Amino acid sequence: MFAADSISVRRTLRLFWRKTKRLIEFFAFGLFDTLTLWRCKWQPGANAVAILHIRLLGDYVLWLPYGQALTRHLFEDDKRVILVLNAAVLSLAQRHFPDCELIGIDREAFLRNFSYRAQKLRHLRQLGVEVTYHDFYPRDAIIEDACVRALGAPAWGFDAVFADRPGLDRWWHRQLYAHLLPAMPGVHQSVRHRAFLQAIGIEPAAIRPTTDFAAGLDAPLDGPYFVVAPGASRGYRTWPVAGFTEIIVRILSARPEWRCVVVGTQAERHLGETIARTCGERVVNLAGNTDLMGLVAAVAHARLVMGNDSAVCHLAAACGVPAVVIVGGGHYGRCFPYDPHEAPVGRLPTVVSAKMDCFGCDWICRYQAEGDDPYPCIAAISPENVWAAVENLLANEAVIGSGEKPDASPARAR
Repeated sequence: MFAADSISVRRTLRLFWRKTKRLIEFFAFGLFDTLTLWRCKWQPGANAVAILHIRLLGDYVLWLPYGQALTRHLFEDDKRVILVLNAAVLSLAQRHFPDCELIGIDREAFLRNFSYRAQKLRHLRQLGVEVTYHDFYPRDAIIEDACVRALGAPAWGFDAVFADRPGLDRWWHRQLYAHLLPAMPGVHQSVRHRAFLQAIGIEPAAIRPTTDFAAGLDAPLDGPYFVVAPGASRGYRTWPVAGFTEIIVRILSARPEWRCVVVGTQAERHLGETIARTCGERVVNLAGNTDLMGLVAAVAHARLVMGNDSAVCHLAAACGVPAVVIVGGGHYGRCFPYDPHEAPVGRLPTVVSAKMDCFGCDWICRYQAEGDDPYPCIAAISPENVWAAVENLLANEAVIGSGEKPDASPARAR
């Protein structure tokens, strides 16, 4: 009874802190944005529309086939299409949207540098777009809704109701949207993206996989290799590095002609160094040493990819590379595993998880974790379960050994 009460109190306190923090941010950023846009009038014209997707790389990859279908539809109507994206994905977006105007928003600078924020808000207001399309769920009030407000045009978007957001925040930002679609909780992002397109009159037949991810990009190594992405956006979502090293040793033993390429950010480079020290000279640590296109090339030419719930595994799916993804319960089903009936990708990744009755908690975990230790739903995933998923892919020797694209059937391990 005491343990249950302790869990309830811990979760309640976390919710209270998140709500309080968001309420403070709502007033602080809202006042700043109001003063910034005070004298900037919205004057629509030039037949322009804006598509807003200021999310991280993995979200961009998931959204890409739907974003391309939307832009094709708008070009058929002779619209001037402006894409407002995360600045970190612009080099990739230039390949995928060559006929669109691209505007990059540095998410960190938009939150921390008020001069930068003001400049971007005014720039968006001056575009004079006639309609804004923003199909991401959940919406970020301080970044994305702020940009919707700055654009000033009637907007399409999804409703969003979360336990950690104060009611005033939710009510205010709903007013920014002329067309607010139901939130559709519990579905994969791809299903939601398709529903958005259908709501504005685009048929599912217009959605097709993106096929030019790695065109003209060279592999980082000569000879066969597999990619490991041991990092994640948060420490509590990261499988222990000891688990990765155990699997890497087994793969290197099973495939003596392969090497291992570790990828990630500069902040994750130490994970690659740990893996290289443990697993030996056949490990190449590229974490922090590749730009975005270098990362895409490394993934696209790999024989196999293994990692946490991160952009790398979404890239593997888009490029048709076999992947094993270690997934916790916070957002289970929203991004991984893919919906097998709605997945315009080259190959569905294999998901490994340890199901718990608290899945879907939105990472408001009821349990205690020390520092950046993984939450229980991540820590409970055993190396044996991950190896079973990897071994199943390796067993397809004729496919993975030759570099051909494997069968795209869905796979899931527990």
